[in-house]
Amino acid sequence: MHTLTLRGHEGECRALVAPRYASAAERVPPERSLEELGVGLLLRMCAGVTCDEDLSWGVRGKPALAGAIVPGTNDEPGMDAAPARPPVSGTPRISISHDAGMVALALCPDAEVGVDLARIGFDARVARRVFGDEAAKALGDGSTVGERTAFSCAWAELEATLKGIGTGFAADFRRHPELLDGWLHETRVIMGDGSLRTSSAVAEKDLAPGGPRETLGPTACLSCACRVPFDLEVRWEDERVLALFARGL
Repeated sequence: MHTLTLRGHEGECRALVAPRYASAAERVPPERSLEELGVGLLLRMCAGVTCDEDLSWGVRGKPALAGAIVPGTNDEPGMDAAPARPPVSGTPRISISHDAGMVALALCPDAEVGVDLARIGFDARVARRVFGDEAAKALGDGSTVGERTAFSCAWAELEATLKGIGTGFAADFRRHPELLDGWLHETRVIMGDGSLRTSSAVAEKDLAPGGPRETLGPTACLSCACRVPFDLEVRWEDERVLALFARGL
């Protein structure tokens, strides 16, 4: 969801979302406020979340729908803990991310899932610290759109995996790379016009002076991670948001 859709409708949004998101929108800087409301709206539309009791949270912050097992609540990274109440058959696993004026909610019916949105950019220091010297060299110096996109996609894939595990960056994956084994990824670059591309399909001409920077330039990477094979299906919810307002819910 593009959160610009919500601008001017903040009051209606607060009435629609679970209280924790209405409250969070009041505590964060204005540029993040719409993202908090957007998360609440996606959870309502896609997962039926209307109150705080519809959600539960792992110790490391991974969200779950009420009745689902919350991973990452034990000391051992990636270990599932017993849910607060018995799991409900068919309850999908979820993951949430927001950045670059967008929010994403991933749902998977039968396996843990992680999702991450990462704004297109480059940070050499982060590349070395997170990915290691050799991998950082392979990512380049960020001087081209291809290198910036590759770095952002690599970051999004890593964070999506750690969200799926349920530990976030609390997991020491550099010393224990086996924590990342078995996770599959689907990653796309979100362009300025809302279209999706693979990273290899993003070209320098997209950012050339006088080129289609405003309509086609890459804005963020979207990555999903899961332990079972899956097909990534992305659905933009902007029109449904406007329909909610129109119906006066």
